[in-house]
Amino acid sequence: MKIMFINSVIRQGSTGNIAYNIARYCFEHNNSVSFAFGRGNNENFKIKTYKIGSNFNFFIHCAKARLFDKSGLYSSFATKKLLKFIEKEKPDLINIHNLHGYYLNIKMLLNYLLSKKIKVVITLHDCWLFTGHCAYFDYVECDKWLNCCGKCPCKKEYPKSILFDNSKRNFLVKKNIFEKFDPRYLSFVSPSNWLIGLARQSFLKKFSFNCIPNGVDTNVFKHKIKEDNDKFCIIGVAHPWTKRKGLSDYILLSRLLPCEEYSITLIGLSKKQIKVCTESGIIGIGKVGLSELTNYYQKADLFVNFTYEDNYPTVNLEAISCGTPVLTYDTGGSKESALNTPYIIKKGDVDGAASLIQNIKKDFVKDNLFNEKDISSEKMCERYLSYFYEKVNE
Repeated sequence: MKIMFINSVIRQGSTGNIAYNIARYCFEHNNSVSFAFGRGNNENFKIKTYKIGSNFNFFIHCAKARLFDKSGLYSSFATKKLLKFIEKEKPDLINIHNLHGYYLNIKMLLNYLLSKKIKVVITLHDCWLFTGHCAYFDYVECDKWLNCCGKCPCKKEYPKSILFDNSKRNFLVKKNIFEKFDPRYLSFVSPSNWLIGLARQSFLKKFSFNCIPNGVDTNVFKHKIKEDNDKFCIIGVAHPWTKRKGLSDYILLSRLLPCEEYSITLIGLSKKQIKVCTESGIIGIGKVGLSELTNYYQKADLFVNFTYEDNYPTVNLEAISCGTPVLTYDTGGSKESALNTPYIIKKGDVDGAASLIQNIKKDFVKDNLFNEKDISSEKMCERYLSYFYEKVNE
């Protein structure tokens, strides 16, 4: 089988690593694989790679999108060249991940795939594909996407627009494209049932959906018997720490827990955020490497995720894989990726979190929390490849 992958990045961030791991697994299981991407280094890969556009193309697309709110509707020249690459490769199936990211023209790409009747599987990592602007709308409790976007309350959020609000036009462009697609040639995957539930209420509802949870490298994020700490150690991880990640809630939590008994460490902060956290008695750390991050997970007693919007955060899986239980808000698909850890609380209830943490500390049991195979990247990739075969042979 010839499989092509398309994503905004390769081996960078969550989606870049997820997409690359699936591609590598498919290649290692005797499939012909190529990977087209917008940003990242295309050196030293086993699989064939193709960089979409240039850094200048990215800059121009980003600048225009910031002004006119048309993310995903520029980069015509770069997209034309991508279409020639697809024509040359003649894939049996294309697995698309993030289409946003200022690197291609979604209208040109999707209309081309529609005309060629190539089997396409789109992995939804957020809500952008069925809204007129935003990647998430939970924070502002917006439901315009159910009918037609306009006067977007998230205009200043990613993908940020400084001047114009084109959310209504963007919504109609996307809706028009997908209404023309034959469900025999297009299907969707998402790591969370929460996101699939939303997509089934949108203009994507006529298509089939398959839930394939994300996985992590359990050879890296390994369970380790915890040593006794002087304090009950709580950690949080994000990068970047945007407003929706709930940084202010961690600061409030630090005021509710006695500092002589508890320590809070946040990883992935900016220098400015580290300063703010330090003033609140929180240990603030910038972005760290994989080995160091694993070490923090392993030493912690509890991983706290105060995210207000998320699909299926892999940080929850990383913590659990290292033997650390997760406390999370009941947000998006976060509780799904918390697996069988029972610490789920109402979004924004920091007082409730503080009370629950004190009970957890009182009855804390160090135990293995998961079946390693269930959350491994290998298992995720196996499920994807099986699904690809199924779609190609339909």
